[in-house]
Amino acid sequence: MKFELKDWTNGKIVLTIEGDDWKLAFTAAIKAGIEFRWIDLSDKDFSKLTITGGFLYQCKFNIGTKFDGTKFYSTTFYGTTFDGTTFDGTTFYGTKFYGTKFYGTKFYGTKFYGTKFYGTTFDGTTFQKSTFNGKKIVECERPIFLIHPLGSEQR
Repeated sequence: MKFELKDWTNGKIVLTIEGDDWKLAFTAAIKAGIEFRWIDLSDKDFSKLTITGGFLYQCKFNIGTKFDGTKFYSTTFYGTTFDGTTFDGTTFYGTKFYGTKFYGTKFYGTKFYGTKFYGTTFDGTTFQKSTFNGKKIVECERPIFLIHPLGSEQR
């Protein structure tokens, strides 16, 4: 089967990938080193994939897109928008996000190991039961800023 991916700015087909199903075609394209630029990947189910490497530039993932149980290894997202996307039980290893926008995105039980966020926004995003490098995220109604321990005596 052929899967056509369109530029979200003008609707033109910019990439055609072949495979038995969408998930296999997408992972094969990532493995082949194809860079995804300006592509609308909304309403796709990326659940339970293992994505190693890959560069997604200015791509768009909207409501209905799922990455539940997916594992990302050293993947780079640059200027990508995630609007209402879910990442339940997803794991990120050494992934980098540059200027990425998460609007109403849900990270439930997501694990971040060595993940870097540069100029990233998280408007309306939740991180329930998620961890960063093994540290649990604490969610509360009021914003808090906590720094500890400090100084040579760790006080």
